[in-house]
Amino acid sequence: MTEKTEDKKQSVYERLSKINVKPYLKEIKKTYKDKRTGQMKSFKLDYLSWAQAWGLVKAIYPDADYKIREYPNWVRTSDGTFQQAGTLDYRITSVGCEVEVTAIIEGVNYTQKLYPMNAKNEPIPNPSIKDINKAQMRCLVKALALAGLGLEVYAGEDLPSNEDETAKKPEKKVTPINRNTGAKPNFKVLTYEQLKNYTVSYQEEKDKDPMKLKVSAIDRLAIQGNMSARKWFEEMKTNLDTQDGQAVAQFRKSRVAAEIRKDVEKEQAVKKIAEQQKQEA
Repeated sequence: MTEKTEDKKQSVYERLSKINVKPYLKEIKKTYKDKRTGQMKSFKLDYLSWAQAWGLVKAIYPDADYKIREYPNWVRTSDGTFQQAGTLDYRITSVGCEVEVTAIIEGVNYTQKLYPMNAKNEPIPNPSIKDINKAQMRCLVKALALAGLGLEVYAGEDLPSNEDETAKKPEKKVTPINRNTGAKPNFKVLTYEQLKNYTVSYQEEKDKDPMKLKVSAIDRLAIQGNMSARKWFEEMKTNLDTQDGQAVAQFRKSRVAAEIRKDVEKEQAVKKIAEQQKQEA
């Protein structure tokens, strides 16, 4: 493939990723019944409608198109053999229903798969044709995200969170029980900035000297797969009677940790797209 074609691929992502989709996001409230407690629970999601997403793409790339994958429809005949009877735009597997949609922009295919889901975003065992159609159009939006449109929505911004509310309650104290003495020492809840810049003594390997490192940096390493960092976080769970242990516990539930995870997921998504483009080249 020529260098000119590779530049064209890159320009699709560059142009679509610069579009601010936040003004077009809609908020929906999903309610479901908790099977364990029997209580009704709800959460909010921000999503980009398929019509809005497709309109934004077509405004820049009028020749853009998409296709929904067709699967063979096998039926059993009277003699016990199987014969193909047309196709279906979905497939039923042993674990549920699945659809696949490909967006085609400037001759490049961006393919994604999705399943019909219920109010808790769980797979629907026996989806209706309406459920399947909705899944196909949501899958289209997901495919367009691979091309760069609204990729940040799939980096975690659509997940419900109440960290903001927690962070706005200063001076709140938590009282873990000291497993050794039974005492209940008080530790102040740290602010957003304090958690973001909290520094600890971190030793990556036993044969290496400890170094001062921010908890946020260690968390980034853990998300990226660093086993030493992951082990460190596990060990800190047993140190809740120390200031560092309390700080780490607060950090893992904070908005700081959520933002780091979104950043890493976005970086990984961009890297995956680049690898796909390289393979297609």
